[in-house]
Order: sequence, then C-alpha cells, then structure tokens
Amino acid sequence: KGEAQILRHHTKALLFFIFLFMGFTVAYSLGYLLLGPAQVQTAFSEQISELTRINGGITGRVVDSSVLFIILSNNFKVLFFVTFFAFFYGAGVVFILAWNASVIAVAIGNFSRRLVAEAAARAGATGLTEHFQAFSIGVARYMTHGVLEIMAYFIAALAGGIISFAVINRHINNKSLAHILMDGADLIALSAMLLLVAGVVEVYITPLIF
Repeated sequence: KGEAQILRHHTKALLFFIFLFMGFTVAYSLGYLLLGPAQVQTAFSEQISELTRINGGITGRVVDSSVLFIILSNNFKVLFFVTFFAFFYGAGVVFILAWNASVIAVAIGNFSRRLVAEAAARAGATGLTEHFQAFSIGVARYMTHGVLEIMAYFIAALAGGIISFAVINRHINNKSLAHILMDGADLIALSAMLLLVAGVVEVYITPLIF
C-alpha cells in the first residue's frame, strides 16, 4: 500500500483532526481575548511562558535563516513527540496538539490586541468591527503556515499509529514489517517536508502578506 493510498484511506480522519485543531485554536484565541488580564495570566501562564521562550530566541536575529532554524527546531521537537506518543500512546497525540493550538492561540491573541491598539491610536476608539477584523487577520496570519504544520503532525501521528498497530498485531517477525516500516518512514519524511515548507512560509511569505 503506497503512501498516497494510505493518506486517501485516512482522509476523513485527517480532515477531522485538522478541523478539530482549528476549533481548538479559535476557541482558545477567543478565550484569551475575552478574559481579563488577571484571568489570562492564570489560564494561559504556561503558554505565555513558552511563547516568550520562543520569541526570546528570535529577538535580535536579523538573519531570516537564523529565525527559520529556531522555528524549525521547535516544530521538529513537536513532530518527534507526536510520533513518539502515537506509537506508545495514541490518545496522547491529541493532548500535544491541543497544547500546540493553545500556544498558537496566545500568539493570535497578542497579534490581534496589537492591531486593535494600533487602530485605537489612529481613530481614538474601537468598536466590535475593529476587534473582529483584528481577530480574523490574526487567525489568517497564523493559519497560513499553521495548517501545513498540523497536516505534518497528523501524518506523523498516522505513521506512528501504523507502526504501532503492526507491532501489536504481531507483525514484528513478519516480512510485511519491512514494508510497514518503509511506509511509516516515507510518511514521516513527508511530514518533515511539510514542516520545512511551513517554516519557509512563516519566515519569508507571511511577513509580506501581514
């Protein structure tokens, strides 16, 4: 069974998880924007710390290639843990992706608030329209590359799950194991390529649009 056939077979599951992730992201983003400062610090303290850590590594880096390396390093760490948990504990993948969605949501929230503040500075006041526009732009900005990242993570999770299923069903001494491992490796390689493309989009293309 080729990789394309595997992906086609699991298209519905992949789409389900992509929309689930997008739902997580939008819900967390709205929560971040609607809660007061004290509640935000309590509910999103870990996510704020993680985002500060990532941005701290990027601050002062004027060379795009350095920024790309930092972003890819973080994304490949997530890819590793997604594959690991998919192999040993399938449901753990959802928790990792929910965490990743919450971190992206904080970034969207910060970006949206900055746009609203800039609009307020220009016009002196802002209404619901400005807030909705800022939120929509924030979601679009991060989903431009975020969808590619999530596709990569779910394909890697699929690879880990396929290998795990083969081992559990005692294919470990079967000749088909080599083929299963090759399919899994190809899917992980596809995930890595998607992450590379997502990183390039995030560093070089997204700033030109937003």
